[in-house]
Amino acid sequence: MEYLQAEKRLSGVIESMRFPLIYLVVIAHMVSFDTPTVTLSWNSEDIYTLISEMISHNLARLSVRCYFLISGYYLFKKLVEWNSSVYVGQLKKKIRTLLIPYVLWNLILVGVIFAKHYIFLKFGLSVINSEAEYATIRDNSWYQLLWGMPINFPLWYMRDLICMTLVAPLFYYGFKYLKHYGLILSVVFYLGVHNTGVTGFSSTAILFFGAGAYFAMYKQNLLLIMAPFKNISMVLALVLLLISTLMNGKTYHEYIVRAFILVGVVGVINLFDYLNNNERLRTTLAKLAPTSFFIYVAHEVYIINWLKGAWTRLPIYDFGWGKLIGYFMVPCLCVLVCIGLYYLIKVISPKLLALLTGGRMSRFTYKERI
Repeated sequence: MEYLQAEKRLSGVIESMRFPLIYLVVIAHMVSFDTPTVTLSWNSEDIYTLISEMISHNLARLSVRCYFLISGYYLFKKLVEWNSSVYVGQLKKKIRTLLIPYVLWNLILVGVIFAKHYIFLKFGLSVINSEAEYATIRDNSWYQLLWGMPINFPLWYMRDLICMTLVAPLFYYGFKYLKHYGLILSVVFYLGVHNTGVTGFSSTAILFFGAGAYFAMYKQNLLLIMAPFKNISMVLALVLLLISTLMNGKTYHEYIVRAFILVGVVGVINLFDYLNNNERLRTTLAKLAPTSFFIYVAHEVYIINWLKGAWTRLPIYDFGWGKLIGYFMVPCLCVLVCIGLYYLIKVISPKLLALLTGGRMSRFTYKERI
């Protein structure tokens, strides 16, 4: 009975997590891929760098890891007793929920880049930025655009999740025979900052999807496992977050941030378990949850970049405080635009929205989580 109640509560916690985690994905893309060093001072530029790096290059990395964990957990809840017909059924569902949206949103971005470049040329507008984007399309193969990069780069998570789903039998038999030792090996491999070098099989995906698979296989509810570490996980996560931020740009940053991620994932789940006691907050986040996937796949189709570009043209951007204000405002505006588009498409063509989101819509009965 305790397990069943915990599973019901876990479902609510995960529903509450979806929207805030997607906001973290969006704000992560407010800065470049570079990781500058952090300087502690009262200078507004240094404060901006400290906060933006702490969130975008450290804290925000928890979001995708949580999604991998959840995805592995829910897939293997259906595969606790191995059954090839159940597995094939899951693969068929993933074509609709993962593969089709993945291909469509990469193709959409390719089409938008082509259209922008053509329009800029036709009307004699500056093509400096559009030329660089167009060159990316022109100079790369379709394999690179749709898989190796991918062109809509946040979708690397979906690409890796597709791969994890395809090799689900290996996780099943691996954990069946190695048991918890298989999980320990994955943790050691991850903390050692190793990688497979094979596209779609990142150590991040292997560890966190695999951890979700392991806990589901052995009927270990995530909340029941993590609850005893509620306080220590949050305190340790904050300490490691600060250390990893201060290590930004230095040799051992990746080692520290990966340790933070392991503890931070536990802290995030415990945090939302606590926040779910607030009924109003829980209801609000549950209402926003269906928009999460659309925000994730759509925000990099120029939406966030145009908003960032507009903010940089304001006089306030020349100051550190202006950059800091924009750092939080632009993602909020981006999310609002995406939500507006979500509901606009839902009104105009619910079937199109269902196709673009893999059926992740509140009005549809199918609620497969990413």
